[in-house]
Amino acid sequence: MTLLPNQRPLFDIPADIAYLNTATMGPLPKAALEAGTRGLARKLHPWTIADTDFFADTARLRPLLGRLIGADADGIAFIPSVSYGLATAAANLPLGKRQEILLLEDQFPSNVYTWHTHAAATGAALRTIGTRGNETLSDALLAAIGP
Repeated sequence: MTLLPNQRPLFDIPADIAYLNTATMGPLPKAALEAGTRGLARKLHPWTIADTDFFADTARLRPLLGRLIGADADGIAFIPSVSYGLATAAANLPLGKRQEILLLEDQFPSNVYTWHTHAAATGAALRTIGTRGNETLSDALLAAIGP
């Protein structure tokens, strides 16, 4: 197995910092700042941006991402945010009054709000699942799944 080379030079993290919160507040790589700066610079002259420019990058990236993760490019969608994707998924789940939504504890707010809203709109019950003692989250979730 080949080890991943040191990625620290790709980030603007001081040598005396060990930053491990890479979920919600992960640091952006320097290349992301450079790409963002280029994107903002394009807005200095918005009349040079064509309608096709809105789709060119994603059309190029979908097959590359598909190859990377072993998926068909037609099955990949780029969305503006996780909350948008969750709301779209929830809107396409026809739930009713005798059904439950199981939500794992300590979720990010966009996940919590989406399912609270969908439960209220459909009449489904919403239960937050946590662990007790040495129980794993997987065991707690499996125990909570009803017939």
